[in-house]
Amino acid sequence: MSSTLACRRHCVSLYSYLGPDFVTEGRSLILYGKTGRGKTHLAVAIGYRAIQKGFETLCTTAAELVEELSNASKKGHLQESLLTFMRPHVLVVDEVGYLTYGPDAANVLFHVVNNRHLRRRPMIFTTNKPLSEWGKVLHDEDLAAAILDRVLERGRFIHLDGPSGRTRHLNLEEALPAGSERLRISGINGSEFSEPTPMGIHIGSETLSRSPFW
Repeated sequence: MSSTLACRRHCVSLYSYLGPDFVTEGRSLILYGKTGRGKTHLAVAIGYRAIQKGFETLCTTAAELVEELSNASKKGHLQESLLTFMRPHVLVVDEVGYLTYGPDAANVLFHVVNNRHLRRRPMIFTTNKPLSEWGKVLHDEDLAAAILDRVLERGRFIHLDGPSGRTRHLNLEEALPAGSERLRISGINGSEFSEPTPMGIHIGSETLSRSPFW
């Protein structure tokens, strides 16, 4: 498959998160990639799109979420603090795996994910760690598996690749062999949700055209 076709296919997967069904159907999303690949940019853009249509979005980092809920749990106020992360229609949790967390990280994050999953409220996670390492990051393999199971039941995992957007002007990447192709986005094949072909998104070296959503 050419890089153009792969890019177009996975862009369509992202476009499904710009429509109202993303919120009403409780879909979730994990954006994975090295630093500078646009994970936070895409997550915030999806959250902002939801705000434009009248939904509430909360953006936080994984470290902030874990610290706030861990402190609340120690004081016996976990349920009250959970409401902060339950009320918004869309929850964006940025930078899973970038910093170290306390020993109860998996426990408090599971409370958030499980409660939102049961209420069909969407979650967007960005991470620089493969899913197989979330157990080490959160200090509990079983709870990490349970978290991912709930997030991905109605969600997608998308791998963002290519050069860092922050340092691409420095040409730090090794030159590719002549005629080789690089996939800018890789993830789950195809889209299970029907949507129009989108307009004006630029990913890597590909610029795609689309018709407006909503």
